[in-house]
Amino acid sequence: MESIAVDRRQKRSQETTEAIELQLEHLADTCELEHLVLADSSGLMLACSGSSDSGQALAAYAPVFRRHLEQGKRRRVMQKLGDLLPGVSGQRLTVRRFRLNGEHHFLCVVGPEETVRQANLYRAVTGIRRIVAETTTAA
Repeated sequence: MESIAVDRRQKRSQETTEAIELQLEHLADTCELEHLVLADSSGLMLACSGSSDSGQALAAYAPVFRRHLEQGKRRRVMQKLGDLLPGVSGQRLTVRRFRLNGEHHFLCVVGPEETVRQANLYRAVTGIRRIVAETTTAA
C-alpha cells in the first residue's frame, strides 16, 4: 500500500525569515492569537505576526520578562510593557525561551487562553526548528 504525504501549507517561502513569519501568521490566524513574536537573546525581533511595532516591543521585553521571575519585578516589567501595548497583560502573555542552533531565542505569544498559548508555543517552536533545518540543508 502506497502512502501519500499531504502538505497542508498553502503559502511557502525559501527565505527563512519569511517562512517563519508565514508560519507565525498562520498560527495567529487559525488560533485567534494577537501576537506571535520570535526574538533573539538580546531582544531583537526576528519574525512576528501582526504589527511590527508591537512585535519589536514584545521582542525587546522578552529577555527582561524571562529574567525577572520574581512576581514583584515581573509586575513592574508588565506595567511598562502595558504602557507601550495597552491590552497586553501578564494573564495574556506567555514567553518561552528555547534553543535554536545552539543559541537562546524567545517566543512571545499574546492571546486569551493559557492552554491555547501553550499549545501554540509548542507548535511554533516545532515549526521554527523545522523551517531552519530545511532552509539550512537547502543552502
